[in-house]
Amino acid sequence: MLPSCAPPSCRQVGRDAGPPPTFVTTSAEPLPEQPDFDVVVCGGTLGIFLACALLLKGYRRVHEIK
Repeated sequence: MLPSCAPPSCRQVGRDAGPPPTFVTTSAEPLPEQPDFDVVVCGGTLGIFLACALLLKGYRRVHEIK
């Protein structure tokens, strides 16, 4: 694995970089209980902007974690 400070010419991009990480997964199994939130957003300033946009889209229970 290359260090994060590797020069751009040494970094692998596109198909050479491998498969993208999985951020969202789905499951057919029901949740054990009703969730407290519709959406949980992580982050600082950008997270707040995203949370506000989701509220404007109709999500009623949005929680932001720093």
